[in-house]
Amino acid sequence: MSYDTVVRFRIDRENMTIAGSYRSSNSWDWNGKRTVEDYTKAYETFEDFKEGVFGFADDALNGSLRFSNSSTMSKRLTWLSQNNKLEYRYPEKVKSNKPEDAWYKEWFVVKRDEETFKVLVGEKRVKPKVWIITDGERIGVKVTSRYTKLSYDRWKKFYSLDAANEMMKRLTDLGWVESYGLKIVEA
Repeated sequence: MSYDTVVRFRIDRENMTIAGSYRSSNSWDWNGKRTVEDYTKAYETFEDFKEGVFGFADDALNGSLRFSNSSTMSKRLTWLSQNNKLEYRYPEKVKSNKPEDAWYKEWFVVKRDEETFKVLVGEKRVKPKVWIITDGERIGVKVTSRYTKLSYDRWKKFYSLDAANEMMKRLTDLGWVESYGLKIVEA
């Protein structure tokens, strides 16, 4: 399965356009670098524009379009998930107990209402809840792809409490929670 990573993304409500650049996971140039494609789409009607915005959000939720965690769109989608603005794509399949229908319980789309649209286009400013693991004063946890360490600056921000609790389990196994008095704090 291929996916696209968004490099640049912009929604312009006045001109009803969505523009950006993306990098495909399976497209390489002759130099061995992933190719970057530009995307611009102008919509004729406001309803088409609204469905286009919702479509981008749905693609990001199902994993075919990826935004970096620091991007504004990713933070907007995180806020929507924290505030129950997501719904199942196939609600009738979710109620099924058949094993082949289990993956439907993980397929979400954004709710099609005015508040959700305002959040996605940036009219309503939102800030998702963020948790950090710290001793409460000066030491926090820094997590990279290669290592986890205690740091005095640039602490890892967790956008879900479940992810923070999972990291706390790992740190408890290492003995850091007892040694340094680490705890989860909402930032």
